[in-house]
Amino acid sequence: MNAGGWSALLLYFLVGSGHAAEAERLPIEAFGKRPFIEDPELSPTGEMMAAKVDADGKEVVAIFNLVNREKGTKMVSVGDHEIRWFDWAGSDRVLISLLMDATIDGFETKATRLVSYEVSSGKATSIGYNTQGYFGDQVIYTAPDGSHVLISLSRAAIYYPSVYRADLATGEMKIVVEAREPILFWIADASGVVRAGVGYEGEHMRIFTRENEGEYFFRHAASVRMEDADGEIDTFRIPSTTDRGLVVTNARTGRFALYDFDWKTKQIGKPVFEHAAVDIDDYSMTEDGTAVEAVYYTDDRRRVAWLQPEMKAVQQEIDAAMAGRMNYVTSSSRDRTRFLVWTGTASDPGHYYLYDRKAEQMTRIATPFEALKGKRLSEVQAVSYKARDGLEIPAYLTLPAGREPKNLPLILLPHGGPHVRDSWGFDYWAQFLANRGYAVFQPNFRGSSGYGVEFLKKGFGQWGAGMQDDLTDGVQWLIREGTVDPKRICIAGASYGGYAALMGAIKTPELYRCAISYAGVTDVPAMMRYDKNQLLPSRYRRWRDRMRGEADVNLKDVSPVRRATEVGVPVLLMHGTVDRTVPYRQAEELLKAMKKAGKPLEFIEFEDVEHDIEKSADRIKFLSAVEAFLAKHNPAD
Repeated sequence: MNAGGWSALLLYFLVGSGHAAEAERLPIEAFGKRPFIEDPELSPTGEMMAAKVDADGKEVVAIFNLVNREKGTKMVSVGDHEIRWFDWAGSDRVLISLLMDATIDGFETKATRLVSYEVSSGKATSIGYNTQGYFGDQVIYTAPDGSHVLISLSRAAIYYPSVYRADLATGEMKIVVEAREPILFWIADASGVVRAGVGYEGEHMRIFTRENEGEYFFRHAASVRMEDADGEIDTFRIPSTTDRGLVVTNARTGRFALYDFDWKTKQIGKPVFEHAAVDIDDYSMTEDGTAVEAVYYTDDRRRVAWLQPEMKAVQQEIDAAMAGRMNYVTSSSRDRTRFLVWTGTASDPGHYYLYDRKAEQMTRIATPFEALKGKRLSEVQAVSYKARDGLEIPAYLTLPAGREPKNLPLILLPHGGPHVRDSWGFDYWAQFLANRGYAVFQPNFRGSSGYGVEFLKKGFGQWGAGMQDDLTDGVQWLIREGTVDPKRICIAGASYGGYAALMGAIKTPELYRCAISYAGVTDVPAMMRYDKNQLLPSRYRRWRDRMRGEADVNLKDVSPVRRATEVGVPVLLMHGTVDRTVPYRQAEELLKAMKKAGKPLEFIEFEDVEHDIEKSADRIKFLSAVEAFLAKHNPAD
């Protein structure tokens, strides 16, 4: 582990460091190297902190003592496995979910498994069975004292899951709710009682509930027709004391909001929180599970609405100390006297602080991107423009620091998904491009999530059509505004964004000088066949309907591999060899098609890399390839 990383984490600094005034060309490593620390979480007492850290290019879980630094740091090695998540279970134990190689029903595959790590002794205990299904980390309840968890798992790939009580010290498993068709997901309340299950029958999602632990049977409480699910229940919560629960639904307004829900009458009650323009992202409960503590949503940037007076006051204190920044309480001690706070902006990857409310002191404890600390990065603006049909498209524009915002070279950077969204925040790829002198434009084209069901549905059946037109219209708007040079534009993206980059090179090559695709879909019908084998049939039907839309689009017409002869600009294609989201074969087929069509194509293979680029070395390789390609085909100077 580099010395700079350790010093950033283990030395404490008071709030108020200086900030560099001059923009400079920063090394690729400053952007490409993974953050030194990720997802830090306070222990229930607030005396320790667990986090993922980069130890010489290897991801490990580290346990830091925040009260007595002399006790040092404990590093939890996980071998070559990927850390999916971790969480405190009591004050002396951390649960760690791992993605690892497994043999299930005779097939070599990937599976999740759970480990319980005792901090005081350093003992690690596997939770689960030697033989079980794909998902071994579905924890639905954790005892506050860290003694046990309730975990939903199946003993084989094709079985429905049961719920087990797992002793975290010994690994002993005891069944508490037996598997029953059609339940695939179990839900426990805040007291550790399994109260609900969710499953699928034909075209419907079924929700089953029971009132207390003594009841053996779960009664049918609600049903959602899958083809209508975009206008129904998204998530729900069962309370521990009454029949009144909570649901997140867009059935009333077309935007997902949080409502009271009566499980006996199946009636949606009064709104707990709703936003006039956007969907809510999530919500959290108080420690006892009896009230909503906070609701999270994203308008131009991520927001939190605290519904409890104590935390509302805490947020106000933090915002007063760090005015003009995004400040998020990421975790806290159980008694709410110590808080872990991330603070940053879209042009500052930020820092973590420990806020001791009793001592009235806020102390910096970690800087994730040490090489970017104090460096001047590029400002990001939330903007909007009208598409050709009048639809308002929200977007983000990053303008390179130190350059006049006129006639700039542009990188159009559509997001993946496509049914997700970009938001105002630090983006290492966008900031790297801006540091090299480019304006970066990230539209939330039709079909992006977060803006209500109607905006989402406008993207159905619009791959390579309306969604692509929104990107074109955004570029044309920037040209009319005089912000960008119409002769120096490149389109780039990953996943769906990579697909959009390829379609830009096909549909509007006159607009771009080049296109860059990482892990992009190239053959849409083949992708649908692949997804059909990965998803439940009901879920597949929804995906199929979203792809084809009401006009029942011919998916061959919107597949780059079928239109390789129309590619009109140089293309850089990159793909990971073990990508399970968009299989590597998608890149191979485009390579063949482009070669047959006699079209120029640069291809870079990322060995043993999945859909997301996680390792620092691979990120640096990726950014280096992007930089070299742009210097050749769309130089910023």
